[in-house]
Amino acid sequence: MKESPVQRLILDWLAAEHYLAFRMNTGVAKFDDRFVKFGVKGMADILTFKSTDYIYECTYAGSGTPWDAKAIRLQMPIWIETKATKGKQSEFQKSFQRQVEEHGHIYILAKSLEDVQKGMGR
Repeated sequence: MKESPVQRLILDWLAAEHYLAFRMNTGVAKFDDRFVKFGVKGMADILTFKSTDYIYECTYAGSGTPWDAKAIRLQMPIWIETKATKGKQSEFQKSFQRQVEEHGHIYILAKSLEDVQKGMGR
């Protein structure tokens, strides 16, 4: 399968599952005599987020009273690099993967929708 149908399938699934997701473009555009660069070389094709509840405080209120836990909802960034069936990451893409994983983000190399679903714990 080519890359663009895989990417479209993934974006459609994310939308159907109510994930906040963005198509991340990189390149250069020319406006009159100006060139404008956008994105980062090697940046993944899709950025989405997975919600996680994080308990940040637990207190015991006293005799016979249960623990009182306070939680906040965190959004875990998930970067998705889509590839055709035989596609391979460039060195810039591998570098980008290392950078985002060092910051605790999730990175998924996806050649199918199933790769994304597995990478997101579904």
